[in-house]
Amino acid sequence: MLPEIPAEQFAVALDDCATEVLVEVEMTRPPVDAFLLAERLSMMVARDSTMESRGRLVRQRAGTTVERSTILLSDEPRPERRHWTVAHEIGESIAYRVFEALGVDASAAPIAARERVANHLASCLLLPHPWFIEEARAVDWDLLELKQCFPTASHELIARRMLEMAPPVIITLFDQGKPQWRRSNTLCRAP
Repeated sequence: MLPEIPAEQFAVALDDCATEVLVEVEMTRPPVDAFLLAERLSMMVARDSTMESRGRLVRQRAGTTVERSTILLSDEPRPERRHWTVAHEIGESIAYRVFEALGVDASAAPIAARERVANHLASCLLLPHPWFIEEARAVDWDLLELKQCFPTASHELIARRMLEMAPPVIITLFDQGKPQWRRSNTLCRAP
């Protein structure tokens, strides 16, 4: 995000922000339904089949005050993608909290930094660190078992979140039988 902020500090700020929001709306266990989360945050979700992007956050105004935020959602057939899109737009709306925790002026941050924060917040909201660790340990980090615990998150999102955790892991993602990417959370290069 910003070169002067250590990755560990960035990760803690993201996880803390997501945890605080979930506590505020009294979501206490998986899975996280992003649509319910938006509702509890007094945000409306509406479909817009004319949009080219997956989603967009719109703040409706009446005079000088913001009345309600609306998440416009394109027609997406995959439920996990819809949940991630809603979580991403929620992340956009609460990204300022992460910037505050990091001591960064959100209005001065580049657009790419705000987008990165929203992306990471989406993952942290759908796969909250304390819940994810607990469930992952209970199922011995089995991806398919974790998908059962967190059905609103895609397999890829779960795999990427696993890379952020302590146990050493190497993950290769295949799509249609072809390797798309290979990552490891260890310092050595994956073979």
